[in-house]
Parts: sequence; structure tokens; C-alpha cells
Amino acid sequence: MIADPPRTPSHIDSTATLDETIRRDALDCVMCGICVPHCPTFALTDNEADGPRGRISLLLGISQGDLEPDAAVRRHLDTCLTCRACETVCPSGVQYGRLIDNGRARLAQSESGDARPRAQARQWRLLRDQLLTRRRRLGWAYGLYRLAARLRLGGLARRLAGPLGRALPRQPAAPSTSRPSHVKPSRGTVGLFIGCTGAAMNAPAARAAADVIRALGYRVVTPGEQVCCG
Repeated sequence: MIADPPRTPSHIDSTATLDETIRRDALDCVMCGICVPHCPTFALTDNEADGPRGRISLLLGISQGDLEPDAAVRRHLDTCLTCRACETVCPSGVQYGRLIDNGRARLAQSESGDARPRAQARQWRLLRDQLLTRRRRLGWAYGLYRLAARLRLGGLARRLAGPLGRALPRQPAAPSTSRPSHVKPSRGTVGLFIGCTGAAMNAPAARAAADVIRALGYRVVTPGEQVCCG
């Protein structure tokens, strides 16, 4: 899902400070790590600070005054997709979505006099509205990026694309539509939802899902004009 830019959440308890709210939610986490392998950004970077457990530790440190909300911390929080896949597997019921929203609001408060967060929010809205939620444009952009990589300009392309470029994997942009000859779909039709970034950034998973569905005897249909799952 494509998250909105940082904003001050409306659900913060009016009787508690933002730090207290963050600390209360963060202390619900028992640091078991069950969520970590389900995090897409951790899978890309293999960096603990880019997973839910690491981000919760960073937020707890900020809320307790043990950690400064500097550029490095902001980078780890900004790369969270807010997909909340971690919440679905958390045995402790940690409200990670609320945590990350409040954490970003906390960082925005600490830089309220700086114009950079506002400029970054405008850039993010432009990127979200004009590229990330438009599958065809995203496919074209990723195609150009892959061409640049083949021309040995991949490093330059990643720098120009910023955080999005660093997140793009080196893999085919679209799932395969081929069907094994021995499979005769007759049990029905299954619609495969790929989402706004699935074809470009997670094509092997989409291709594998389609292959499994066909192997079970179903015809796979990918609806056109798919948008963000959130």
C-alpha cells in the first residue's frame, strides 16, 4: 500500500504527550522478531533498523530521550511502507501502524521550523499521485530504470530516483503470462490482484502465484487498472 506523507494523527490521546503515546505502544512489543521476515523493506536491505522491530526500538529511544531524531533515524522511518504486514503476525497485538504514524509526527514536530519536511511531503505527494498509483507509468519508469542498468548507468539512475531507486530490485518488471501446456483450466476463473507496485517490484511472487493457480486448474485473469491496495 502507498502511505500518506507524515502528518499529525488525530487519534493521539489529548491527555498524553506524543512521546508518552509512542512509549506506551512501543513497550507492548516483546522483541520476539516474528514480524521481521514479513517486512518488505527488511527483505531488501537486511538491516535490522529497516524492519518493524528495529523501527520500534528507534521510536522507543526517541520517546525516552535516549536517541536524537536525526537524518539517519528519519531515513529508517521514512522507508517504511506502512503496509502493516507485521501487525497481522504479531502475537502481542502491537499497533505498529499507529506507532509509525505517531513516530513520523514526532519527527515532524522536532523539525517544525525546517522547510525540508514540507518540501519532502510535497515531493512524496507528487510521486504518489503521478507515479506510484499509476501502474502503466510505474511500469514505464521501471523499464527505463532497467535499461539504464543494462547500460551500466544503474548507479546513476538509483541516485537520481532517490529512495524509490534504492528500493527497486533488479528483476523482470512483469509477471509471466505463459501457461504450462499440460494444465487445462476448467475449474473456474481466479482474479489475481497485483496492486500498484507488484508487477514492477515483486514480479517473481506474482508470477509464482499465477503458476500455482493455473496448476490447480483455474484460469488466471489480471484485472486492468489496478490501484493501490490501501
